[in-house]
Amino acid sequence: MAKRWCLFICAVVMVMLPVATYGKLVNQYTFEDGTAKDSVGGADANLVGDAKIEGGSLVLDGSDAWMAMP
Repeated sequence: MAKRWCLFICAVVMVMLPVATYGKLVNQYTFEDGTAKDSVGGADANLVGDAKIEGGSLVLDGSDAWMAMP
């Protein structure tokens, strides 16, 4: 009986773990303020190369520009 109960608990935890792990927003970059600041988690990003923000969008030139995130 105890072995079945333990198996049941393990199965429930295995089913619920992905929901708990992936259900929470960790970072969000809106670019609305003209920066690459994280509005949720505080992990601000850096624009590298010719990367820029225009009109609330991240603009990359396709060759050597990117957004470096911590």
